[in-house]
Amino acid sequence: MLDESYGEQVLWERAWLRRELPSWNVLAPQLQVRVGSRAARVADALHAGDDPAQAAAWVVPLGPRLALDLVVRAERGLVPVAHHLGTLGVPLSVALRVAMHEPRRWLRPGGGGDPGVMHLAPLPNLPGVAAVDIHDGAQLAGLLLPPERLMPGGQPVVLPLTAARLLVADARNIEGMRSLLATAEGARDDPGVVCVLPHAYAESAPGAFSWAPWRPSSDHPLHGWNHRVGLLQDYIDDQRSVHAWSAARPNVRTEGLTLSQDPQAAGRVISVARWPRAPCSLPAADCFEIEGPNGEFVRVWVDRMLDTLSAETVPLPGAWPPRFLAAGGLPLEQWPKVKALGRVVR
Repeated sequence: MLDESYGEQVLWERAWLRRELPSWNVLAPQLQVRVGSRAARVADALHAGDDPAQAAAWVVPLGPRLALDLVVRAERGLVPVAHHLGTLGVPLSVALRVAMHEPRRWLRPGGGGDPGVMHLAPLPNLPGVAAVDIHDGAQLAGLLLPPERLMPGGQPVVLPLTAARLLVADARNIEGMRSLLATAEGARDDPGVVCVLPHAYAESAPGAFSWAPWRPSSDHPLHGWNHRVGLLQDYIDDQRSVHAWSAARPNVRTEGLTLSQDPQAAGRVISVARWPRAPCSLPAADCFEIEGPNGEFVRVWVDRMLDTLSAETVPLPGAWPPRFLAAGGLPLEQWPKVKALGRVVR
């Protein structure tokens, strides 16, 4: 279902592309690389009335949270071109090679530095943290650089905060990582935030780009804090798409993710979702609050009933973050097990 508030913009963008950039030869020199949230790209597809499973082919994942797509600049801002590329019969892989062939096109420091050069600016108010300056207003393109370019001789951990703000610290510098996590939590309500979860470079296929969430060992002094920030990112990603899924599938209840305090959990926070006795889609969560036959809810840790969950749910195609479809509540014969494993909540 096309979101009416979004539909007008989508129609304008596609008409503008056909009018202003009608051929591949005209479009190619204007292509720009955009790095952003995978969840945001899924929400965009849902709002536009596109199948998110098919729209997944229009982006290049840079890891579980981040993705790359191609855009051009118009008077109304950046316009995604994947749909237009399909109309022109140009594969995304070809367009991506063209967009990234000349680094000077996407390495343009905002401070007036030489094109093709990456700059790091230490931040006095954030000890151990530097800001990446490679592109005026699109710093997240720094994630396309190999880690040795971002921090020669170091172990870079990046915070892809907003399109214009990419921060980096050395994983070995505890003070810098504290600053990074504090900045991440402080940005939770920023409407322009892309991701509050620190990322480290992950090994991938030759020529590919991959950034995975930074995961310190369980005995690391920042393990609990980082885990809490990860749950915060789960919540932000879920909020980006939960309303879009509700509009796209009005006959299926879309349950959202919530965060709940738990003093015994890592970071003292857990993620929770309700599972009603009705057709619904469920987010991935630490715990489900499962509705019983008499309307009561019992909170159960997911890892205690994985066999039951796998039998009663199926993945929702195209969903990111992952969601799962349930035909209704759990069978009545499963209810004694649920009550034995969990606890009643209001």
